[in-house]
Amino acid sequence: MLKFQKTAFLERCASCSLMLLFLLPLIGGLYGCGKSSAVKNDQILFNIAADSRINDERPVYIVFRKVNRTIFQIDDYDCISDMVYANPPNETLLAWQMLMPGKKEKIKITKPDKSDIGVYVLFINPGQNWKLMLEAPLKPEYQLKVKNNELEESTKGFLW
Repeated sequence: MLKFQKTAFLERCASCSLMLLFLLPLIGGLYGCGKSSAVKNDQILFNIAADSRINDERPVYIVFRKVNRTIFQIDDYDCISDMVYANPPNETLLAWQMLMPGKKEKIKITKPDKSDIGVYVLFINPGQNWKLMLEAPLKPEYQLKVKNNELEESTKGFLW
C-alpha cells in the first residue's frame, strides 16, 4: 500500500509540473498582449527627419515646451533660446536636443497634462515657420520635418 501511495504522489507531482510548464508561458504571453511596444500612453514619440541643408548644414536645437495658445503666439526666438540656456532650465521645457543635418531622430517626451506643446527649432537664420504648436488632444506619435530653416508636421509616410 505504501508503494502505491508513493507512486501516485510522484505521478501527481509530475502532472502538476507539466501543467505549470504549459500555463506559465501562456499566462506570460497573454499578459503582454494588451501592451503597446512603441510608446507608453503617457509618452509622445516624435519622429524627426532633418534635411541635409538645415541651418546652413550646421547642427540645430529642437525644443519642446508646454504652452497655451497665447504664450505660443508671443514666444519669440530670444525668449526660447534663453530658456534652453538658463540655469536651471525653465520648468515649461519638456525636452531639447541637437539635430544633425541629414539625420533622423526619435525623441520621446512625457505627455503634459491638459497642455498644448510648442515645438521650436533654433536656426541661425530662422524662417517664418521656426515654431509649431501641437494642440490637445495630443496624438501618441508625430512626424516632423526640418527643411532648410523651416519646421513642419508631416503625415506618416512610406519610409517611417
